[in-house]
Amino acid sequence: RLLNGPEAGFPRVYSIALELIAHSDGRVDVENVIHFVSAYQTISPLTLGELWAVPIMLRLGLIESLRRVSEHIARRRQDRNLANHWADRLDADGGTRAGILHVLAEMAESDPPFSNQFVEEFCTRLQIHGPELATVHSWVEHRLSEEGLTREQLQRVDNQVQAADQEMFRHLGFDPARHAIVALKSSVHFRAHFQPIAEQVIVVAAPGPMAADPQALAWTKLRAGMRLRPLGRPFVPGASPQVRLHQTGV
Repeated sequence: RLLNGPEAGFPRVYSIALELIAHSDGRVDVENVIHFVSAYQTISPLTLGELWAVPIMLRLGLIESLRRVSEHIARRRQDRNLANHWADRLDADGGTRAGILHVLAEMAESDPPFSNQFVEEFCTRLQIHGPELATVHSWVEHRLSEEGLTREQLQRVDNQVQAADQEMFRHLGFDPARHAIVALKSSVHFRAHFQPIAEQVIVVAAPGPMAADPQALAWTKLRAGMRLRPLGRPFVPGASPQVRLHQTGV
């Protein structure tokens, strides 16, 4: 059983199942299960009982994944319903400036969640009104600015998804197969759908606060011989990240 982390107390094979589901966006098949479990065992072999438990743990993990998705959908719906509630209040009680300020004060005191669903639904409802609700618009913009966001940024943050397949492009009128170069901001999910149409896949490490490749980090307290990724070279203390990346051909 795992001693720490979010799955502390659970069997490690359950954590393996969750990681596989997360890294494949729930697209679990025999091939990626075999590759994932085999790569894990190059670092830490599983017992026979753990190997037998992999199928049932995958089922449990998929159920947990569905629970999270359902919870996410329910939360988005709740935020939209809440936005409609306050918009209805403004329609009913906001006929005068005093009424608008009274509803706005109650709304501010209730501290609603400023998710993209809430903001978009609320602002869409406000668009049918005239300049009498300018105070409400200003308050929404002020609340977002306190979090360092605008409505456009909030939409982009909420709608960020990885480019897992070509259909995500085709429904926008863009066919990846007809273009010489296609750039994707993704990790590993894209290969099954894009590698068959590509002459070459070039993986680039984009800049950011955290390196995506563990071999690019300047480890100081890692014991010699540990592998920083499945099938990777053993860790050598004192070697710079650039040397380790060169050794693996990255």
